[in-house]
Amino acid sequence: MDRKIADAQSAGVQHMVQQKEAFRIPHYFIDTNQHVNNAKYILLAEEILPTDFHPVRMRAEYKKPAVYGDVLYPSVWQQPHCRTVRFGGTDKKPYVIMEFYEHV
Repeated sequence: MDRKIADAQSAGVQHMVQQKEAFRIPHYFIDTNQHVNNAKYILLAEEILPTDFHPVRMRAEYKKPAVYGDVLYPSVWQQPHCRTVRFGGTDKKPYVIMEFYEHV
């Protein structure tokens, strides 16, 4: 397994299964460092994963910090036994890419 997570949008090895509606970062997502708390990304990802998908492991690669008022564009990508959740920005670059695995 590579240390870096491939950007699903540009890698071409996965296919998008869901594009979710964009949303603006609310103030209560912001931590003491003035950007989105990493745990909030995970909670957001869990909300958009299919309800019949039960991950046992996840990993995340944080690309750039999102701050209050930024707009996130979430998408879910699929591979066998893995879903990749990507939160991109208005510039199409990712804030975070997370992989959720069904099996170890």
